[in-house]
Amino acid sequence: EMHHDCPVDARDARGLGWYLEGVLPLAPFGKEPLDLTLSGTTDGTSSVDPSPDYINASLVPLLRRFGVGEDEDGSGPSLRGMRRGAAP
Repeated sequence: EMHHDCPVDARDARGLGWYLEGVLPLAPFGKEPLDLTLSGTTDGTSSVDPSPDYINASLVPLLRRFGVGEDEDGSGPSLRGMRRGAAP
Protein backbone atom coordinates (compact mmCIF):
# COMPACT_ATOMS: atom_id res chain seq x y z
CA GLU A 1 0.00 0.00 0.00
CA MET A 2 1.31 3.43 -0.97
CA HIS A 3 0.20 6.91 0.06
CA HIS A 4 1.17 10.17 -1.62
CA ASP A 5 0.18 13.73 -0.72
CA CYS A 6 0.07 15.66 -3.97
CA PRO A 7 1.15 19.30 -3.50
CA VAL A 8 -1.75 21.71 -3.37
CA ASP A 9 -0.31 25.10 -2.44
CA ALA A 10 2.68 25.15 -4.76
CA ARG A 11 2.62 27.34 -7.85
CA ASP A 12 3.05 24.29 -10.06
CA ALA A 13 0.59 22.05 -8.18
CA ARG A 14 -1.14 19.43 -10.32
CA GLY A 15 -4.43 17.59 -9.91
CA LEU A 16 -4.70 13.91 -9.02
CA GLY A 17 -5.36 13.06 -12.66
CA TRP A 18 -1.81 14.07 -13.55
CA TYR A 19 -0.42 11.46 -11.16
CA LEU A 20 -2.93 8.82 -12.24
CA GLU A 21 -1.97 9.27 -15.89
CA GLY A 22 1.58 8.27 -15.02
CA VAL A 23 0.90 5.49 -12.53
CA LEU A 24 -1.99 3.55 -14.10
CA PRO A 25 -0.23 2.55 -17.35
CA LEU A 26 2.69 1.17 -15.30
CA ALA A 27 0.58 -0.62 -12.68
CA PRO A 28 -0.09 -3.78 -14.74
CA PHE A 29 3.62 -4.52 -14.90
CA GLY A 30 4.22 -4.59 -11.14
CA LYS A 31 4.88 -7.84 -9.30
CA GLU A 32 2.30 -7.04 -6.61
CA PRO A 33 -1.18 -5.52 -6.85
CA LEU A 34 -1.15 -1.74 -6.55
CA ASP A 35 -3.05 -0.16 -3.69
CA LEU A 36 -2.45 3.58 -3.98
CA THR A 37 -3.93 6.43 -1.97
CA LEU A 38 -3.54 9.94 -3.36
CA SER A 39 -4.48 13.08 -1.44
CA GLY A 40 -4.84 16.42 -3.19
CA THR A 41 -6.91 18.40 -5.65
CA THR A 42 -9.40 16.47 -7.76
CA ASP A 43 -10.54 19.23 -10.13
CA GLY A 44 -8.36 22.25 -9.40
CA THR A 45 -6.49 22.16 -12.71
CA SER A 46 -9.19 20.71 -14.94
CA SER A 47 -8.03 22.85 -17.85
CA VAL A 48 -4.69 20.99 -17.78
CA ASP A 49 -5.18 17.67 -15.98
CA PRO A 50 -7.99 15.13 -16.39
CA SER A 51 -10.27 14.60 -13.42
CA PRO A 52 -10.29 11.25 -11.61
CA ASP A 53 -13.87 10.82 -12.83
CA TYR A 54 -12.73 11.12 -16.44
CA ILE A 55 -9.96 8.58 -15.90
CA ASN A 56 -12.40 6.24 -14.17
CA ALA A 57 -14.77 6.48 -17.14
CA SER A 58 -12.12 6.14 -19.86
CA LEU A 59 -8.85 4.47 -18.85
CA VAL A 60 -10.12 2.00 -16.24
CA PRO A 61 -12.63 0.34 -18.65
CA LEU A 62 -9.88 0.15 -21.25
CA LEU A 63 -7.61 -1.67 -18.79
CA ARG A 64 -10.45 -4.08 -17.97
CA ARG A 65 -11.05 -4.72 -21.67
CA PHE A 66 -7.43 -5.80 -22.01
CA GLY A 67 -7.85 -8.14 -19.02
CA VAL A 68 -5.56 -6.20 -16.72
CA GLY A 69 -5.76 -7.24 -13.09
CA GLU A 70 -8.66 -9.65 -13.35
CA ASP A 71 -8.91 -12.05 -10.43
CA GLU A 72 -10.82 -15.30 -10.12
CA ASP A 73 -13.81 -13.34 -8.84
CA GLY A 74 -13.88 -11.23 -12.02
CA SER A 75 -12.88 -7.98 -10.35
CA GLY A 76 -10.43 -5.84 -12.23
CA PRO A 77 -8.88 -2.45 -11.69
CA SER A 78 -10.94 0.11 -9.85
CA LEU A 79 -10.66 3.75 -8.95
CA ARG A 80 -12.58 5.12 -5.99
CA GLY A 81 -12.83 8.70 -4.78
CA MET A 82 -13.19 9.09 -1.05
CA ARG A 83 -13.64 12.88 -1.02
CA ARG A 84 -13.36 15.73 -3.47
CA GLY A 85 -11.03 18.67 -3.14
CA ALA A 86 -10.66 21.92 -5.07
CA ALA A 87 -7.63 24.14 -5.37
CA PRO A 88 -7.36 26.86 -2.71
